[in-house]
Amino acid sequence: MNFLEDIDIERFNTEAARRDAVGLLPLVFETFGASAVTTTSFGAEDQVLTDMLAGLGNPLELLTIDTGRLPQETFDVMEQTRYLFCPYGMGRGENHFK
Repeated sequence: MNFLEDIDIERFNTEAARRDAVGLLPLVFETFGASAVTTTSFGAEDQVLTDMLAGLGNPLELLTIDTGRLPQETFDVMEQTRYLFCPYGMGRGENHFK
């Protein structure tokens, strides 16, 4: 069974269009629950989004893609993010997109 079959996407889209980013994030968790994940490149804007998501108090699952060419600074930010926001670990694309 596809979990999207149980979601009224039209209603979600209508409600989402009325909200700013701060209001949209709770709607995502209310609608998609534990299935909600976010991707990150660990840039400044993604760190702001991660902090906003973590502030909601829901379990936070972040996905990232390690291209094998990331600078050390990215790995440093990744470790700090994992420590601050993801005490249960972070997923990588190959674990989630099979």
